[in-house]
Amino acid sequence: MTTKNAQPSPRPRPVSPFLLVALGWLIPGSGFLLLGRKGRARGLIALLAIHLTFIVGVSLKGGVVWPVWAVREAGFNLINILTFLVEMGAGWLAALSLAAHAGAWAHFAPAPANAYFELGSLYCLTAGALNYFVIRQSQERNEKKAFEILAKQ
Repeated sequence: MTTKNAQPSPRPRPVSPFLLVALGWLIPGSGFLLLGRKGRARGLIALLAIHLTFIVGVSLKGGVVWPVWAVREAGFNLINILTFLVEMGAGWLAALSLAAHAGAWAHFAPAPANAYFELGSLYCLTAGALNYFVIRQSQERNEKKAFEILAKQ
């Protein structure tokens, strides 16, 4: 049953790739939310999974720790730098953890002396890696939507 005043649904448009990646990084899972009705369930599941994983990591006193970047310094370690880059994939959560390590919000600061620090940091690393995969998947869905629109024209 249709009404005479019913407007045809607007054609789905692809989202700007830059906006999709930037917002998908900043708020984990939001890339799918931008894609419209079909992506909402996936976006909410990803948002909850990534946030809960990171929160578990922080509750175990893990978190994002700023690495030593200078090659000639004693604390330099390539694995720590790569770990940092992957952990930063968790977006605003990683930025909050990094700010806590710098002195703000001491309750959320990682505690390397804690027995569970490594396990907590592994959870934070997993959350960051998961968000990279979610961002890439939302990019693929967006590209598929763009190709479908071009094919219909």
